Amino acid sequence: MKKYRGTMIGLAAMLICTVLLIVVVLNKKNKEANDSGVSSGTVSSDEKSYTAYDFAMGTSLSVTVYGDMSGSKSKEAEEEGRKIFDSIKELDEEIISWRSSSSVLSKLNREGKLVISEESSAKEKILFTILMLSKSICKSSDGALDITIRPLADAWGIESFEGKPEEFIVPDESILKEAKDKTGYEKLITSMKSASSGIADEADMIKLEGVVVDLGAVGKGYALDYIYDCIVAGKTFVDGIGDDSASVNGTAGEGYDKSIVLSVGGSILVYGNGEKEKSFKIGVRDPEGDMNDMIGVITLPSDCGKVCISTSGNYEKYIDKDGIRYHHIIDPKTLYPADSGLVSVTVVCDKDTIIPEYSGLISDALSTACFILGKEESMKLLEQYKAEAVFIDTYGNITTTEGLSDIFTVSNE
Repeated sequence: MKKYRGTMIGLAAMLICTVLLIVVVLNKKNKEANDSGVSSGTVSSDEKSYTAYDFAMGTSLSVTVYGDMSGSKSKEAEEEGRKIFDSIKELDEEIISWRSSSSVLSKLNREGKLVISEESSAKEKILFTILMLSKSICKSSDGALDITIRPLADAWGIESFEGKPEEFIVPDESILKEAKDKTGYEKLITSMKSASSGIADEADMIKLEGVVVDLGAVGKGYALDYIYDCIVAGKTFVDGIGDDSASVNGTAGEGYDKSIVLSVGGSILVYGNGEKEKSFKIGVRDPEGDMNDMIGVITLPSDCGKVCISTSGNYEKYIDKDGIRYHHIIDPKTLYPADSGLVSVTVVCDKDTIIPEYSGLISDALSTACFILGKEESMKLLEQYKAEAVFIDTYGNITTTEGLSDIFTVSNE
């Protein structure tokens, strides 16, 4: 054995080197995939759809593109998926994230002012339009939606808590009242040349009076609008950002021949142009179940056009302590996690929504506002914006607005 010992050692060394080389190659490929914006992607067995996944805006992303995926067309879909994910990351990091120091929103929070002129960048105009519409919904909901809520959210610390439930400390009333003094959407002051228009090109200025803006309650929904504008409707790009001067009006651009389903956390964009052979079925999550458990299904025709669906619930980020669930959706009036008798609200906005170009933002904003308001108080708000909703209360009762009666089905029926 001694005379073969050297040979055996050499073979073992070669085997180890080979394994290490394989690991390096795989890591390199994974890194290239991550750098490209798409972490994974697959074509369906019938070559009629392509699905990819990624992570941005603090949540999971997924997109399915429907159409002919045979031959080189699957590569086109892969590139489109990459473009969608990259665009969402760009939107977040360069415009709407309060965490990203380089974003337009962070600059507004630091400087307290955003002045819009003809020379303003497309990024600044996009943020202005988001803020104008968001403030309008804050007012319409009587402050249930408040995009300046960040100090209260930080005082509770539910989103960032990583300890055991019994270690969680409910903040003192004095801490909550101190945080409350640093909030209030009314302290986001707007000055416009045309008070009847929410278009950024006609804007003058936004000023913050001792508050900061957090678009967490509307940003994922707006990402749906942004992707629709840039990918489906074919807006032109300025410095990588959609040109806000383009008119969309909820219609697809010429030459776009695919259907898509895009998920950004709890907000979903469905664009159907009839390319998908069957209808779209969008599940509504069971608040008492796991992530893949659905309590019902919203069915949309294959040619539904642009439809945006957003859900808010007490099961997303929460801490259960002493029989009480402390979740991340804070009621600005009570200063505590919302307790309206609801555990989940799903809002659906389509071409009939009051501003279809922003149906994603509106669905996201309204799902939060309605969750805080409760079912009865939400009805006028939903009617105002011509939106529909599915409500699930603490007893498991499911109710829908009239417009969803024909397209929402409870799973166990």
